[in-house]
Amino acid sequence: MQDWIRFWIRRNDLEFEEALRRRESDPACSLPAGIQEMVDQLDRDRHQRNQFPVGAFFDSIDPDRQGGRKPTAEKLFVVAEVGKDLLYEAICTADDDDDTQFFVDAYEHWGPLVDIVLQECDRGVRDTSGYRLQAR
Repeated sequence: MQDWIRFWIRRNDLEFEEALRRRESDPACSLPAGIQEMVDQLDRDRHQRNQFPVGAFFDSIDPDRQGGRKPTAEKLFVVAEVGKDLLYEAICTADDDDDTQFFVDAYEHWGPLVDIVLQECDRGVRDTSGYRLQAR
């Protein structure tokens, strides 16, 4: 597994560098310097975040792995953001697949969060038995 992770990270780095080169050479992508710096920083932050396996995020907030130090609210928020992305992706995929059993389980565990995600993603409304009540 470690070799696969190293390969993935290296491939991800190469794809990120290639995307930056393409953007820099594309005249249609030219932005004012201040805005370009903000976009570049956002891209670097996202790329760095995407380099970590999910387990690494959990390790980063585990006091036993951090010398007994309690995680900061900022670190917890970073982990929560990754979890949010995963939750949104799971709900949208289940909606695309019309997976009613997924929604039964999701409503049992997260209730109103499921409705919020569906609303924010403009996915329509479902009931707790997983059936679509309102089409998108």
